[in-house]
Amino acid sequence: MLNGLTVSLAFGVAAAFVGISWARHSTAVKNCITNFFQNLSGGSSSDTQSQTLCKIFTFVSEGVMTGLLILLGIVQVRATVAVSR
Repeated sequence: MLNGLTVSLAFGVAAAFVGISWARHSTAVKNCITNFFQNLSGGSSSDTQSQTLCKIFTFVSEGVMTGLLILLGIVQVRATVAVSR
């Protein structure tokens, strides 16, 4: 009982962090551009490329976090079902 509650709480906290990161996607893109592409002097082409690269990077990192959370949830449910039999 205590183990199930602890695991559920941990997954809830992880899901909250993933949700916060998805909600702050635009802030992450702006910070990426500021931190890594601030000193580029190539005009609007480099601005578009840097924005595209930062969007891709943040989408991939958020997708990996979401996928890992789902995968770990599936594994946990299967393990719980297997142990309870």
